[in-house]
Amino acid sequence: MTLGDFKELTESRFDWTQLLTTFTDRINLTDTLKLSDDALVIVEDLPYYRELVRTLDDTPNHVLYNYMGWMFANQFAKYAGKELQGLSFAYQKAQQGVKEQPPVWKRCVKQVYAELSWAVSRRYVDRFVPANTKQKATALISDLKAAFRQLVLADSWLDEVTRQRALEKMAAMRENVAYPQWILDNGELDRLYGFETEAARGLAVRPGRYFQSVLDLNRLAMVKMYRELSQPVNLTIDWPMAAAMVNAAFAPTQNSISKCVCVCAGDL
Repeated sequence: MTLGDFKELTESRFDWTQLLTTFTDRINLTDTLKLSDDALVIVEDLPYYRELVRTLDDTPNHVLYNYMGWMFANQFAKYAGKELQGLSFAYQKAQQGVKEQPPVWKRCVKQVYAELSWAVSRRYVDRFVPANTKQKATALISDLKAAFRQLVLADSWLDEVTRQRALEKMAAMRENVAYPQWILDNGELDRLYGFETEAARGLAVRPGRYFQSVLDLNRLAMVKMYRELSQPVNLTIDWPMAAAMVNAAFAPTQNSISKCVCVCAGDL
């Protein structure tokens, strides 16, 4: 549906186009992402949004302000000083039954990977992935596809139309093996995170300013997400998982198989 349709279906109580335009103005993306009532959107739970706009109308402003302030504090307190971190953990302990906090180093590693997974992957590839690893993993996938092809050809219960479509899908499958070549280029990494864009001016990871760095990285992530709305999907960049994650998976929406690698001590 369009944003205009969405507005009508939520009883015209909220101007969604104006809301999104205000947001893109604040992150300097108005010229890149031009929104109008004709813009197409995917709405997965229309009854939720209908109830949301009614709740916004019926709730006093001071309650809404307090709720938004609490949501911000609850999300970001764990990145602040020890006092707020302690309060955040006490809340998690009471709400979720968390027994103890992970050590600081583990929390830091998790946060860096969450915000800069491809930059971390670059360091991982440089340090731990030998040059021939990608070729070995590619050969493994080729063997899997060859075995699958034999099974499809041999199965008697498949009709010919289904058999041919299965083979065509396998032939068109993308192979995301080990790591994409572009992460070896520092310039490509900067462009991925948007550090070179006008919207990212003044945003950076600053030693000694952890809280502000987290806010800046969150803003960069939002800029990247909104910027990509006006661009075609780039499957060369848009891998289902970063290279530092040791895993294997099939992504149905991309028809891609991803195989990230684990390098054991004996391989080094």
